[in-house]
Amino acid sequence: MEIQNFQFAGEALADVWNKMVIDGHEVYAEYIPPSKETVEASVSSSQEWYCCHVRESQYLLQIVKCRDSNCCSLYRSNLQSILYNGFMIPPYPLIQENSSIIIPPSTDINVKFAPLLTRLAVNIQPSSQIYDLYCPSIVQEIQNRTCSFCKLYFASKKNLQTHQKVLHPKIPVDSARVRSYYKAIYRREKEASI
Repeated sequence: MEIQNFQFAGEALADVWNKMVIDGHEVYAEYIPPSKETVEASVSSSQEWYCCHVRESQYLLQIVKCRDSNCCSLYRSNLQSILYNGFMIPPYPLIQENSSIIIPPSTDINVKFAPLLTRLAVNIQPSSQIYDLYCPSIVQEIQNRTCSFCKLYFASKKNLQTHQKVLHPKIPVDSARVRSYYKAIYRREKEASI
């Protein structure tokens, strides 16, 4: 549907531009549809970009720059020195138990969330970077919306299915190929987090 809408828009623009005269010269415009390979490559690269630059939840969408100068321009602030990978850390409560500060389980809903600066100062990271972990209306859906391979959380099952279809297709049966596939993915994710 998106490709059909894009084609319709391209043909409509070409029609408008064909009626124009710029600096005394007639304009000739024609919509040229992309090849199937171009569309598939675009979808794949956009999913890779999305995994590196976007974190989503039911009520939040974060889009951040990465540290790759070939991909993104340099930061104009020191934000990345404060925030993990540039993303806001998810909200979570802190409680004092005995002589230590801990993060209670997500099933405990009668807690207050710690302010951002407190969470950064205490330097206790939750086991999961899921922003909806303490949201009672969504907590039952978290497992169904989390990629079993890379542990990224998506706000909808459809986004998760698209992600898995493009970036985690069925893994080949040959064990040597499986190991090299996992190593390549691990290397890519490690480089993205640096």
